Amino acid sequence: VELLHNGFLVLWSFICLCGTVYAALDRWETEGMFGLVCCQRKSEEIWNGPLGYFTYMFYLSKYYELIDTVILALRKKPTIPLHVYHHAI
Repeated sequence: VELLHNGFLVLWSFICLCGTVYAALDRWETEGMFGLVCCQRKSEEIWNGPLGYFTYMFYLSKYYELIDTVILALRKKPTIPLHVYHHAI
């Protein structure tokens, strides 16, 4: 079960990475680097489209990982400093 769980997290992060890079490159092509970094869109439209979708999915996955960390702590399993640092940021 743990291997399946970790595999799912790796796969999900990889999908989000690929989707975000693809969407960012697409926005770069249509709006230029300035449009990607210094967006000229209205504030309610900044996260529209694929870039917003993949960024939001990655954001939601952090809550799932936080729950995973809480479960580790409640089971009194050891966590490495990198794990603690990663979730503290």
